[in-house]
Amino acid sequence: PAGARDAGRRPADTAFLWFVDSAGKLTRVPVHTGLSDGQRTEVNGERIDAGLSVIVGVTQVSGDSTGASPFQAPQQGRRGFF
Repeated sequence: PAGARDAGRRPADTAFLWFVDSAGKLTRVPVHTGLSDGQRTEVNGERIDAGLSVIVGVTQVSGDSTGASPFQAPQQGRRGFF
């Protein structure tokens, strides 16, 4: 059944934006995406106001060599050959 196969998937018009809130905390909020020209995409959702500065990339400046993205959940219990 399609319902079981699609469980855990988010709708195609849903994405997440990251920003630093007023307390200085990295925050992720779900948004609905709208029209796009390939460079700019219309988004709307809770806590999203015109002029909000969002995070669009990450630059590694420390000696951390894990290669882990702060935007991904940590990998746990990896097994097997890599």
